[in-house]
Amino acid sequence: MDEKAVCLGCIELKNITKRFSNRKAIDSLHLSINESAFIVLLGASGCGKSTLLRLIAGLESPDIGEVLLQGQVATRVQPHKRNCSLSFQNGVCYDHWTVRKNIEEAAKGTDVKVVSDVLDTLGLNDCMHQYPAELSGGEKQRVSLARTLVSPKGIYLLDEPLAQLNPKMRYHARKLIRRVHDQNAKTTVFVTHDLAEALFLADIVVVMDQGKIVSQGSPRECFDPPQNEHCASLLGSYDLLPSNQVLPLPHHWKILAIGHETTKPMQETLQSDGIVLQGTIENCRWLGTYWELRVRPVLNPDVGANHQIDRTISVHVPDGPSVSRELAKQLRAVEAKRLETESNSSREMVWISAMVRSGVERP
Repeated sequence: MDEKAVCLGCIELKNITKRFSNRKAIDSLHLSINESAFIVLLGASGCGKSTLLRLIAGLESPDIGEVLLQGQVATRVQPHKRNCSLSFQNGVCYDHWTVRKNIEEAAKGTDVKVVSDVLDTLGLNDCMHQYPAELSGGEKQRVSLARTLVSPKGIYLLDEPLAQLNPKMRYHARKLIRRVHDQNAKTTVFVTHDLAEALFLADIVVVMDQGKIVSQGSPRECFDPPQNEHCASLLGSYDLLPSNQVLPLPHHWKILAIGHETTKPMQETLQSDGIVLQGTIENCRWLGTYWELRVRPVLNPDVGANHQIDRTISVHVPDGPSVSRELAKQLRAVEAKRLETESNSSREMVWISAMVRSGVERP
């Protein structure tokens, strides 16, 4: 999707450029956000996503361009007059107020049921009498997030609000943010470098790199398959097949066989796949929810392997009910062999395939 294709709406950024010293944090950026949309700004540290959020909030001013809120130029409007509620990554609260006072002041005009849901989900009921100085970093971040989610203001700006939370709390907080958004139709802009958060929360993902938008669209439009090589890199490691300019991703490879010669029926199966490789397993590690293999391909013309690759590639195999018992047993055996020999290489043969649609076509 083109970066200008989102309809004009609640927030518009027109030709925004922001410099810090000689570096462009934001470079000639255009973005329009619909009323009630949930937008996720996704990218690595330093890509400009937090700066963009601060420009919307009024905490920074653009060197070039305009910020419009509800169709009105807001470039010189003070932050407290912008109808925005902002949650910072470091959990900013009013230190001279208790947690209760912090939340009560932010929640004026908000349905008590919403406030109760936020407090229960974020586990704040037991610390309402405490001051921010008495809280841990994660607790402060939850209070800051709660202040935003109970606010009656029309725009929520969330700058990595889950970064300091443990995995269980992060999961519940993520569901809460989406639930509050859906119930109250708030325009939400969420900053993160976590792809899982972006895929779970976003109506529209805006992928940023070096102050520019490099991809924009629904999660599926951006990542299934990835729109470009930068989007592929956010999914994890990827490998280039130079012969047909496709970048298969680790979880898009399929293991066809491990550790034995191919039979005639298997050869027919191999030949019917778009990309087929035979190789040796250089490394095999179990990482909780999946296996990660490093495979060094070898050319085998007998089964039509058309892609010569001179380096190892990553293959991810999910660990769970979707994996056959035989394959799981083979993977455990390969890993055990590596551990027994105290070597990174098991040297077991493996056959893998990948569909072309799972890759990224290079420009």
